[in-house]
Amino acid sequence: MLQKILSSGACIGAVACTWLWVAAPASAAPRRPPTVTCAYDLVLSGSCEMELAALCTATEEASSLRDQDRERLVGKVVEASIKLSHGKFADAEKKLSDYEMKLNALINARKPKIRDADADTLDGALLDAQLCVAAIP
Repeated sequence: MLQKILSSGACIGAVACTWLWVAAPASAAPRRPPTVTCAYDLVLSGSCEMELAALCTATEEASSLRDQDRERLVGKVVEASIKLSHGKFADAEKKLSDYEMKLNALINARKPKIRDADADTLDGALLDAQLCVAAIP
């Protein structure tokens, strides 16, 4: 929304004044679209694709997460899927471990940054994905 303001010292007499158009402060910042999404970025290569897709979807649907935390967690799942598609199983396990560390930090923060129900859902989906990746020979 634009707001019209008078430029300081821009009036000559009462006839000619200079007006500036500036952006008015928004009452609430609009949500920006996520930069990483399960639908477009998750690489499904056959190995553990159901488990990774379930974890990614659960993360996107966790309503108590802040947008930036959700994006970081989804990014970890996407990175794990990419590592799996390249046959780098240990690296995929590391990305899921990074996800777990971030999730635990959100849960154990002085003021928790995720509701218990969302945390339980993500923890269960994460465990399924970790067990699947660990079982790949």
